[in-house]
Amino acid sequence: MGKDPLVLILGWGGCHIKQLGKYVQLYNKLGFESIAKIPPAFDSNFWIQLSEADRFYHREFRPIVHEDRPLIVHTFSVNGSGQFANIWDNLSREQDGNIIKKRVKGWIADSGPANSGRLGQFFRAHLNEIPRSKRNPLTLTYAVIRRLPFIASAYPKFKVQTAINKENMKHMVPYNHLLSFPDLPQHQLYLYSKADFVCYHREIAAFKDDQLEKGKTVKWKCWNDSEHVNHFGRHPMEYAELIAQHLESTLNIEIARKHQ
Repeated sequence: MGKDPLVLILGWGGCHIKQLGKYVQLYNKLGFESIAKIPPAFDSNFWIQLSEADRFYHREFRPIVHEDRPLIVHTFSVNGSGQFANIWDNLSREQDGNIIKKRVKGWIADSGPANSGRLGQFFRAHLNEIPRSKRNPLTLTYAVIRRLPFIASAYPKFKVQTAINKENMKHMVPYNHLLSFPDLPQHQLYLYSKADFVCYHREIAAFKDDQLEKGKTVKWKCWNDSEHVNHFGRHPMEYAELIAQHLESTLNIEIARKHQ
């Protein structure tokens, strides 16, 4: 189909590039070039910092779309989908935005998008950053205490801003922002789980149903046992096959399978 497609991976808040390495390897085995980036918009909280998201758009996204090649966006959790919402919003205002939007052939959403901005969800997101092997009452208590000063100052501010101006709620909470777009990529794949206690499966399901109603081509997989952003870790073979099938149908190509 002409120039080779590129996959842009947008990681979850608090992750490290090495954690995204297995996804880069997955795409490499499928014959695709991929770029993994971690947007900073949600590093400190669970609602978007617009200044950080805009900076990422100009510094990280724009330089990789100067070539006319198909693009697949693979997002993780609220951090990845939130940055994607900001990218789409910026493209809506750019002179060449519609041209670039047409190059985005597909979207893969892992563990999102789901509603955010709830206090309990904020804590669960940060507790999820602790490796399961190291989770104990001491590490969990320390994680909560470490975040209390930030929450005491930032959370009331967030609630006031969204209460005074409903438009703020749309832009600061990615779930609402993404729902406002009528023109998200045509081909979409949602990978989520009933065991995810950070981004609830019912909210992700409601979002994909909204996209179906908007006429999008939507596929999904909801597992029963995989934790937040750990679906590939729990189900590597099935996850890889779902990705391959999505790429084939989105780009109208055939992919030679390799042993994962």
